[in-house]
Amino acid sequence: MKHFFICLLGMMVMGSVWADTFFALEKIPPVLDTVIKPNQDIDLKLEENCSTGYTWVASYDARVCSVSIEHKRPEYAVQGGAGGYAKIEIESIAAKSFSVTLNYIDPNVTNAVPSKTMKVNVTVSDSRASSAVPAPSGAAAAPVAALPDSTGKIPVLIDDQSFRFDAVPAALQVTLWTGKDIDFDLEEKPDENLVWRVGKYDASVCRVELEHDRGGVLERAKAEIEIEAVAPGTTVVELIAGSGANAKVLRCSVTVK
Repeated sequence: MKHFFICLLGMMVMGSVWADTFFALEKIPPVLDTVIKPNQDIDLKLEENCSTGYTWVASYDARVCSVSIEHKRPEYAVQGGAGGYAKIEIESIAAKSFSVTLNYIDPNVTNAVPSKTMKVNVTVSDSRASSAVPAPSGAAAAPVAALPDSTGKIPVLIDDQSFRFDAVPAALQVTLWTGKDIDFDLEEKPDENLVWRVGKYDASVCRVELEHDRGGVLERAKAEIEIEAVAPGTTVVELIAGSGANAKVLRCSVTVK
């Protein structure tokens, strides 16, 4: 992916920073405005203090953009729990401007109020747009292709199912009625930066929520995932842990009736 300048607006001093810039918690800007090309991405690093239980989570429209968050922890303990950060990648998947809201919250607290919030406003600009035929206003993004399940070899996801990290299958399938949901857990290994995040899916078919439970003395860290059926259709919910060649990917085919 190409890197580019991100213009900071809404701050006391206007300026520009390189992509992949690190923001300390006390210097998180309330708003970032930027212009990118279609299929270009934004890389940010936002400080996280793991001792507080707070993590960065994203709210966005999965039909027009993709957001992935890796929670990085220091290799050795740092006084006060500092030294960690969230590595965030925001990618345009449709030639349409969008906004992503990043909230710093404690996912274990019901109706938690974010201690920090940053809104990223992204304008997608294509230099070829003047010669191209514009898409109809309000046109929906193409749905994510579903996994083939006619062979019957893909395991069926069961409500409240839990998976050890090394036993997470490459694919699952589930059928839901509109308005219903299913919950399941995937083990995480934060010390090895193996933390689950949500990839692409069709938000017009289902809604996906993921929360990180850091576990305790007798419990393993895990990602708690909820898939809620929104409207009839089929999509694939992609869940990713780690990065690069060592990344683990689970693709869950969701059919809503």
